[in-house]
Amino acid sequence: MEDRGLVATPKFGRRFAAMLVAALALLPSQVSSYSSGTCGSGTEQYSALSALYTEIGGADGSWYNWMSGDPCDDYWYGITTSDDSVTHVALTSASSATSAATLPTQLGYLTDLKTGLELSSNNFVGTIPTQFGKLTNMQSCGKACFYNNELTGTLPSQLGQWTKLTAADGLFAENSITGTVPSELGKWAELDSCGKGCLSDNQISGTIPTQLGQWGRNFSEGFAFDNNKMTGSLPTQIGYLTSMTAELLLEGNSFTGSLPTELGLVVKSFDQADTDGTSDDYNTAGDYLRLAGNSFCGSVPDEIQDNWPSDAVNSNICSENYFGYSCADLTVVETGYDSSFCDSVDEALCYETADGDIDYTTGSRVCPDDDDGISISAGVLVGIIVGPILGCCGLLCICACIFFAVRGCNQNKPPAGPGGAHALVPTVVGSNAPPPQVAVQMTNQPPMATAVVVQATVVKGAGESTI
Repeated sequence: MEDRGLVATPKFGRRFAAMLVAALALLPSQVSSYSSGTCGSGTEQYSALSALYTEIGGADGSWYNWMSGDPCDDYWYGITTSDDSVTHVALTSASSATSAATLPTQLGYLTDLKTGLELSSNNFVGTIPTQFGKLTNMQSCGKACFYNNELTGTLPSQLGQWTKLTAADGLFAENSITGTVPSELGKWAELDSCGKGCLSDNQISGTIPTQLGQWGRNFSEGFAFDNNKMTGSLPTQIGYLTSMTAELLLEGNSFTGSLPTELGLVVKSFDQADTDGTSDDYNTAGDYLRLAGNSFCGSVPDEIQDNWPSDAVNSNICSENYFGYSCADLTVVETGYDSSFCDSVDEALCYETADGDIDYTTGSRVCPDDDDGISISAGVLVGIIVGPILGCCGLLCICACIFFAVRGCNQNKPPAGPGGAHALVPTVVGSNAPPPQVAVQMTNQPPMATAVVVQATVVKGAGESTI
């Protein structure tokens, strides 16, 4: 008998083919539900948010609705979505973690982020994931970005892929980032603002890449690298940033060399902002134009002096630098140096914060004594004013005491004796005799008398003698 168990009949083949077609028809829907374009459980976006929740999530219940449902369909605290994609994460100061947290590498899955990745003040430690380079659609990292955490390590060169970035306020300011500034950041050609510190208050070293001059002619504020460990001279390409009106902050580093004349073009834009009234209050006070606390040398170029804003403070550029000394030998005075621009600079203004406090202790220097002039601190000034006042008060007190003491003595005189005499009877200690008595008699004289007769009688026991 012929065995037909493994032989596919035409009828069986047609059925199998139909089943296979039906299975393939269902496959795309299954794959799409796990694509990065949706937010549901099992997707990359959900995975990224879940990893963030694990690190700093609102265990106290403050993260409303997290890990419940779909963030694209159900509102999750701090998450903005559009067309099944996460477009904004706003979780500033939102951490409830009791231990150190790191930035999840899965955040690189949020490739549709556009308007913000705000994770400032959450006590993040560790390094910046290189996967962040995948966030190529991000136009802004929000109001404070990664400001005020405890991030370490270097800035990944992959961040240069954020070519659509226009605003990066706060960025990585006030962390503990080391290493150099990647030249790839020069690809941020659309950048308008890196305000509120940008890369200030870290431990970044090396030079300013010349490529940063490509940050666009619309770049208005935030060329801020103050209080780091940067060295070298300023690139001439800084002169390309001719739209700047705020936050040229380079103080508290170890920059050397002479200032490029091209910097005068940037200073001119600050001055123009002062003139037409478009600058803010900080700029008009000169608080956002700072180069003090470095090792700049030579002369301050005329292009800078001539365009220096009238409301800016010269100490913001002159203090704690070596202007007037040769860059070849800092002990030699620069030939033909005009010191008028930096004369009478008050060192006490160096490292002054926007609110007027001298609080840049994280910088490489602090305000020293002025070797070229007299710097009067607030304490000394108070002493100069208050000291004489206290001295006069003390003198008046002494005079008052003397006056009342004399007045008291006159009021306590003994009563007058016969004929107007006053008797004073002190006690004198004798060896065997009883205490002697001394009587002093002042004899009244007529009004025109010019002499006073004083008669004293000393009585010793039974004896008596007259003087």
